[in-house]
Amino acid sequence: MERKLYYAIAIFITLAIGIGSLVTLKGVMVQPVKLLSDKVIHAVAYGILSISWLLALKFELKTQKSKIWLLLAIVGYGIIIEVLQGVFTNYRQADTFDILANFVGITVGFVFFSLVLQKKQVN
Repeated sequence: MERKLYYAIAIFITLAIGIGSLVTLKGVMVQPVKLLSDKVIHAVAYGILSISWLLALKFELKTQKSKIWLLLAIVGYGIIIEVLQGVFTNYRQADTFDILANFVGITVGFVFFSLVLQKKQVN
C-alpha cells in the first residue's frame, strides 16, 4: 500500500509541476505576492519532485547508476518543461536560470534523501 501511495504522490507532483508550469495564472491571481523568488520556487518544487520519486522507486533504485538515471530523467523533465514554455506559450518564457534552479533543487533532494531519508529507512 505504501508503494502505491508514493507512486500516486510522485505522479501527482509531476503533473502538478507540468500543468503549473504551462498554464496561465491570468485571472486566478490579480497580483502575485512576491514573498519568494521564482528560482526558490523552482528549487523547492524540483527538490520535492526528486524526493517523491526517490521514495516511490526506493526498492528499484539499488545501484548508484539507477539513481543517476532518475536524476537525469528529472533534469530532462525540467528542461522539457522550459522548452515547452518557450515554444507553446506566449505568457511564459524559457529561462536557463530556471533550469539551474531546478538542478539545484534536484541535487538538494537527492542529498537530503541519501543523508536523511534513506538512512532512516535502513535503521
